[in-house]
Amino acid sequence: MVLALATGLLATGLLGCAGSDERPPQPATAGPLDEGWIAALVEQPERFATTVDAESREGWVAFQQGRYQQAAAALPPGVGQARAWLALAVLEEDLAALSAIAWPMLLTRWQATAPAAVPAPLSALAALALAAAGQEPETLADPAWQGLVAAVLDPSLPDPAQVFDAGGCLLAERQVLAGALDAVPDACQAGQPLDLPGDSRLNDPLLHAALAASYRARAARALGEQDLTALAAKPGGPDLDLLLFGPWWSAADLRADLAVDPSLDVAGAAGPTLAALALPAVPDEDAPQAPRERVRALDQALDAWTAARRATASPDGQALLDELQLVAQVRGQILLAWSREALDQGHPHQATAYVLLAHDVEHARAVGPRNPPRLFALAAEASLRTGRTREALDFMSVLGESHPALRGLIETVGDLAVLEGLGRTGDSKEN
Repeated sequence: MVLALATGLLATGLLGCAGSDERPPQPATAGPLDEGWIAALVEQPERFATTVDAESREGWVAFQQGRYQQAAAALPPGVGQARAWLALAVLEEDLAALSAIAWPMLLTRWQATAPAAVPAPLSALAALALAAAGQEPETLADPAWQGLVAAVLDPSLPDPAQVFDAGGCLLAERQVLAGALDAVPDACQAGQPLDLPGDSRLNDPLLHAALAASYRARAARALGEQDLTALAAKPGGPDLDLLLFGPWWSAADLRADLAVDPSLDVAGAAGPTLAALALPAVPDEDAPQAPRERVRALDQALDAWTAARRATASPDGQALLDELQLVAQVRGQILLAWSREALDQGHPHQATAYVLLAHDVEHARAVGPRNPPRLFALAAEASLRTGRTREALDFMSVLGESHPALRGLIETVGDLAVLEGLGRTGDSKEN
C-alpha cells in the first residue's frame, strides 16, 4: 500500500543500501516517458534515500501523504520546504476559487427564496469573494456597500472597522493580500463567523485567498536567494527534491510551467512529455466523453511504460515503482491539473470526469498520496458548478477533517444547500 511509505521505504531506509553493481538490461527503445525523473530514479534508486535524508525523512513522508503543513514544519528552509508551502498555496487558491462560486450562488438563492430576509452584508461578502479570486465584483455589491468593498480591498483607503468586521479578520487579511502582514492571525483561521453588525451570522470570504498569499510568501522566504527557474535549468538536470512527488513527469515539463509563470502559479502538467504522447484532443465543449478518452490513452501509455520498467528494474527500482506507486501518484496530479484547466475554461462536466478518474476509491474518504487535498477542493467546485451542492459538501467535509480553516466555507455552502432544499417535496428543512 502507498500508505506503507511512512513505515516502509522512507522509514527503514531500504533504498539506502548499496545493492548489486549489476544493472538489469534497459529497454531497447526509448520513448518520451523515459526522459522523466521516475525513470532516472528507477535506474538509480539510491538517489531516493540520498534526497530524503538530506532534508527530513519525516518531512518527505508528510509531503507525499498530502500533509503539507507538517511537511513544511519538518523540512528545513530550502527547496523541499518551499514546495510544501507552494502546495498549500495552490490548495488555498483552489478553495478561493470555490468560495468565489459559492458566495454569489448563496446571494442569488437567498434573494430568490427569501428576499426580505437577505442579510445586509451578504452582497458585500459575495463581492469580496469574487474580488479575492481575481474576478469582477462591482456588479454584485449593493450600492450602500460599494465603499466598504473598496476599503477592504485597498489598504490605502480609510479603515472600515467602525462599520464592519469589528473582530478585524477582514482587515488583517487585506493586509496579508497587500503584503503588509506575514500571516493570517490564528484566530481568523478557526472558521468562526465574522463579527458583523446586527444578527448576521456569515463567514469570511477572504480567508483562503489570504492564506494562499501568506503561503506563497513563506515559499519565497524558504527559497531565499535561490531561483526556481535557475534550479530547473541546472546543468545535468535539476536535483530530485525539485521534482519528487510533484505533478511533472520530467524536468522539461517543470521548465514549461516555469516559462508560463516563474512563481509556479500554474502547474499545468501539459509540457513536452505529454505532448509527445499525442493524447486525444479535448474539444471546446463541456462533455465528459472526450476527457475520459484522453485519460484512457494516458493510462495505456503509463501502464505499458510501467510494465516495461518493472521488467528491467533492479529489486530496489521495482520497490520504488510498486510500494511508492510513483506513476499512479503523478498520473493523479496530471488529471487534477487538467481538471483545474477545465474549470478555468468553464467546463465543469469535463472537470468532473477528470477528478473522478483521479479519485482513489479504495481510500475514497481519506486524504493521502493518491487523494491529495486539492482533489477534494476541485471535486467540490465541479460539483457546485454542476448543481450538486450536497455532493460538494460531501467532498468538502472530507477535506475539512484535516483542514480546520475550511469550516467557514463549509457552513456557507451548507446554507446554500438549505436554501435550495426549501420548498422541495421530501427534502428536510435543516435549521
